[in-house]
Amino acid sequence: MSLNRGSSLFKSRNFLMYWLSYLFSALGDSIYYFLVPWMIKELTGSGIMMGTFLLVVGVPRIVFMLIGGVIVDRFDGRKVMILSDLLRSILILVMFFLLILNSINMTYILILGFIFGTVDAFYWPAVTSIRQRVIEDSKNVQSNSLFAGTWQITALIGPIIGAYLYQFDKGKTCFIFICITFAVSALTLIKLKLKPIKNVSKPDKQSTLKGELIFGLRFILHNRLVLTLIITMLFANASFRMLFVGLPFLAQSFGANENEFGLMQSMLGGGGIIMSLILAFVIILKNPSLKLIMIAVSLQGLGLLLLGFATNVWEAIIIMGLIGIASALVSTIVPSVFQKVIPVEVMGRVSSVNMIVAQGIVPIAQALGGWFIEVSSPSALFITAGLVETLTGIIALMIPTAVVLNNRNKKHTA
Repeated sequence: MSLNRGSSLFKSRNFLMYWLSYLFSALGDSIYYFLVPWMIKELTGSGIMMGTFLLVVGVPRIVFMLIGGVIVDRFDGRKVMILSDLLRSILILVMFFLLILNSINMTYILILGFIFGTVDAFYWPAVTSIRQRVIEDSKNVQSNSLFAGTWQITALIGPIIGAYLYQFDKGKTCFIFICITFAVSALTLIKLKLKPIKNVSKPDKQSTLKGELIFGLRFILHNRLVLTLIITMLFANASFRMLFVGLPFLAQSFGANENEFGLMQSMLGGGGIIMSLILAFVIILKNPSLKLIMIAVSLQGLGLLLLGFATNVWEAIIIMGLIGIASALVSTIVPSVFQKVIPVEVMGRVSSVNMIVAQGIVPIAQALGGWFIEVSSPSALFITAGLVETLTGIIALMIPTAVVLNNRNKKHTA
């Protein structure tokens, strides 16, 4: 595929505004999740505190993400995104003033982290569910590759920006920068127009939240492909997210400073950018396969396993790049498969159930990861997580549903 054909996505002003919102919001998140864990390490040096923070931020994200999907199906997803951006901007501003007043402590960090996670939970179901109302169906894989690449770019430059700004005033400028990114994200959405839904089957205004959540669960339980993917991603995400618990302490064990730690984090995005650009502009997967997803999951697990055997910062940096490549494959192919099998009018509800199942284990796993580091080491954590994720991909590949789908894909491409 040519670059011109890939770049045609940006000829639509509507898509450009949608993409810019995602870019700035993801960048704000990336710097936030670099800055606050580094501050916690500086304040406490405790793996338990690190795990507690990730638990406190993660649990409300999971719980309210489920509700957020229902709200997105009921109301305007664009307005939900704008409100989430503005509220996160305000929360970051509060943290800035606490730092200015020299009043920042773990209590405030945990309270504001809980609120941040709650507000954040409404943005991501919205950004996922309205995508089909912004782009053409034929460009799903391209757009997903682009968004995966965008996430990887923010994962690359976010920690670099955070580390650079942090050295000047220990986080004050960082918080101002994050505040601005969320505000800009909201502004780009003001004139975004969504295509009307055809064959609308919107939730009845009189229907209950419980009933709509049950609807989403039933859809998943009756679709073996979606069910297989969700169960696989539950274990894969739990393992992969251990990376963000153990990485600051792995860097510390190597004697790394904040710049070297930022480079370790950034290489996750660097590897992902390369793969995402290839998938967006060079290799277009018109019929994404379940087999490729499972292979990518296994490769991601192998990367974690290798990270556990790293002996210095530069080995870890190289391995993080390889993990990023596998992560980009997963981030691109999984949503492309979902968009093929899930109707747009129920995408919010089903996506939220998917997110809560796949992500629900993450904060618990991260809290356990913090405890694991206290009693063992970050290297042992990565070896364990890597083994779990690698085996998850291999086992899922042998499930009958995966075998049948792969055979069907071969017939379609023959």
